[in-house]
Amino acid sequence: MNTRLPAAERRQMILTMARRLFAQQGYRSTTTRDIARAVGVSDALLYTYFATKQDVLDAILQEGLAHFAQMPTLDSSLPLRTLLQQLGTAFLRVITDQRDFFVLVVSEHQYIVQDGRFAQFLEHGAQQFGRALEQRIAQGEVRVNTNGYMVARQFMGTLVAYIILQENLGMQQLHPLDAHQYLNQLIETTLHGLVED
Repeated sequence: MNTRLPAAERRQMILTMARRLFAQQGYRSTTTRDIARAVGVSDALLYTYFATKQDVLDAILQEGLAHFAQMPTLDSSLPLRTLLQQLGTAFLRVITDQRDFFVLVVSEHQYIVQDGRFAQFLEHGAQQFGRALEQRIAQGEVRVNTNGYMVARQFMGTLVAYIILQENLGMQQLHPLDAHQYLNQLIETTLHGLVED
């Protein structure tokens, strides 16, 4: 291994490998020695970057949540179908681009739930989308008896469930489903429930 790597690059290598190992083996089962060996550095060098394994996990969370925060703000003036397509595509992209991080969030929820930032990200998205739907209700475009926030949670929750089932729980091997086809069907189902016949 090149011992002359810049500190920032080496730190990123440690985080990338740790995220992969935590996702594959679990946080508890992965040791700092496992991470150091996978990166090709000594235990002592790893500790110059991170004092504890928890510090590594905290840095992974910080990095992963920063990527989630880059999702575009919804343009509530878009047609409803386009709004759903924009939200769904962005949400699937940010999850699939960080598959290891998402696996880690799901599988190691007991370490992450107290952090609250991932839940806050989902809550912010649901509230933003819910407000956009409430505006559509007020304009008569969406059924009056619709709870915008609940529809937003259902829409986002269905996309999370798709990723968990297909990728984390192995449904992709049994019954492959294209993400875009899945999203388009979800949009059709959602629109059918929202718009008066």
